[in-house]
Amino acid sequence: MPGPKKKPDLSKRYKETSGKHIVSPDGAHMKIGGSTFKRTVLPSVATKHVESESLASELEELDAQPVKEADIDI
Repeated sequence: MPGPKKKPDLSKRYKETSGKHIVSPDGAHMKIGGSTFKRTVLPSVATKHVESESLASELEELDAQPVKEADIDI
């Protein structure tokens, strides 16, 4: 009769990759471990877009404006 199954040790499942991130010469791809990624899909290296910058400045301008109370009968 077989015994209970052992749970795999998850701490040894992935190899340590610190210091092994390699960026391609043109900066478009990054190699982590044995996999290659486009740099735009990695949130840690993603750059801010012009659209989000302009939206943030518009929101700051709207926040600076005084609040107007509207007379609404409910």
